[in-house]
Amino acid sequence: MNISRCISVVITVLTMLLAEHVYGQWVATGTYTGRVYSLVTKGSEIFAGTNGGGVLLSTNSGLTWTAASTGLSNPYVWSLAVSDTNIFAGTIGGGGIFRTTNDGKSWTDANTGIGDATVAALAVIGSNVFAGTNGFAGGVYLSTDEGAHWSPTSATNTYVMSLGTDGVNLLIGTYGNGALLSPDNGTSLTTMNTGLTNLFVQAFIVNGADLFVGTGGGIFMSTDGSTWALSDSATLKTSVLSFAVSGSNIFAGIYGGVLLSTDNGTTWNPVDSGFAGNPNVYSLVVSGKYLIAGTDGGVYRRPISQMVTAVSKNGNLRPTHFSLSQNYPNPFNPTTIINYDIPRLSHVTLIIYDILGRQVEELMNGEKAPGRYQAMFNASNLPSGVYFYRLQAGPYSKAMKLLLLK
Repeated sequence: MNISRCISVVITVLTMLLAEHVYGQWVATGTYTGRVYSLVTKGSEIFAGTNGGGVLLSTNSGLTWTAASTGLSNPYVWSLAVSDTNIFAGTIGGGGIFRTTNDGKSWTDANTGIGDATVAALAVIGSNVFAGTNGFAGGVYLSTDEGAHWSPTSATNTYVMSLGTDGVNLLIGTYGNGALLSPDNGTSLTTMNTGLTNLFVQAFIVNGADLFVGTGGGIFMSTDGSTWALSDSATLKTSVLSFAVSGSNIFAGIYGGVLLSTDNGTTWNPVDSGFAGNPNVYSLVVSGKYLIAGTDGGVYRRPISQMVTAVSKNGNLRPTHFSLSQNYPNPFNPTTIINYDIPRLSHVTLIIYDILGRQVEELMNGEKAPGRYQAMFNASNLPSGVYFYRLQAGPYSKAMKLLLLK
């Protein structure tokens, strides 16, 4: 590395540290500026799964990142999990699962029995590894030999969005069917939707004896593993994408930033300062004294102590302006999610067009109260290609591109 390059790196690192400790806000780290779907830790290492950039590795609590994708033929990594000395990566748009046994220095295909499914979620219980898939043949698969072979569980024909565990039970989050629980590694399943008013389940977290679930319409809490109650009514219009726990503090990554609860979910408060236009937080992980966030615009980090100290009661999570977010996943096959913000009562239309400008589907046409919303687009009957979606809400109009790969 030449002298000018060394000076540039030193200045960049010093700027990050100054922003964290003087201004008390989230700071972007690394050079990757795309979407970061997943984050996991393995000892002092952090691995990040990205939307087109493969897997990234940090050895200094997320301050800097390097590529760790050799052998990873699909760079669209939606999920990551650590099992003993192995790390598993679940990809989207075809490619299935990959495994590394040397901390990301090289990856190999690990798809026997599962094919090239879209792998939205991974979880580990003891020596068992679970993969949650979606698309045409969605469901949960189990490997008892560290990914050498996979077999289907009882959770078949299910669009899986998330997996979790309390160390014994497998928790399955679905699109439209709510939450499922298996006490025996997927052999039997129990639906656990009592009190769950939104059945789009995107994330789980366990805090002591309590279980939290993040949905397309708020955060719900269960103290008995079978019934749910809305954790805080302020989150009702919030799409919750991820969780992390640090001591008695629970963090939620949402469509719009990060929430913090210091009272076991009774209240949730935004801690968003510094995200600079990249507020959708798809993944969270704790590393040392930092909370690391995977967003639409790369990886951010912030000292946990700053957020805990600075948090103040704020029950108003209503959007302040119209916005339309990039769909996720993108590329997709065959379903994807579109999020949008409505700050005041408005007539809303959300329409999908093909590349020639012809309407192919109307996702929304009607009045919407203020809030954060999401729509699912199922393109199972459409050919691969580029499509567009346009949101019209009162005076606001915006169009964005999406890519269907089959």
